[in-house]
Amino acid sequence: MRDEDAELWERQFDDTDADSWALLPGADCTAGSWWARAAAARLNDALAECGFEIWEIEAAGSVTADGRGLVRVVGSPLAVRRLVRMLELLGPSGDADWRRGAA
Repeated sequence: MRDEDAELWERQFDDTDADSWALLPGADCTAGSWWARAAAARLNDALAECGFEIWEIEAAGSVTADGRGLVRVVGSPLAVRRLVRMLELLGPSGDADWRRGAA
């Protein structure tokens, strides 16, 4: 992992960011859980647009023990290999600019 990637990873688990772990008003889930589920749903939509079936590869939002959002991607080895190849074709190796697009 490159240094800038490590910094981004560490920042998402910054203990001073109460919005990521505080309970949502009127809900029995954390903000991290809500954001993780929303991100997983968006990723599943994108995977479907790329021709993947939900039984081949699926993203699921969950939380860490301290309530921070986490998205897990589970799939068959063949589907993951197809996804890796697609990502390799889309993103030039070592070029961080393409990752800064609209979220």
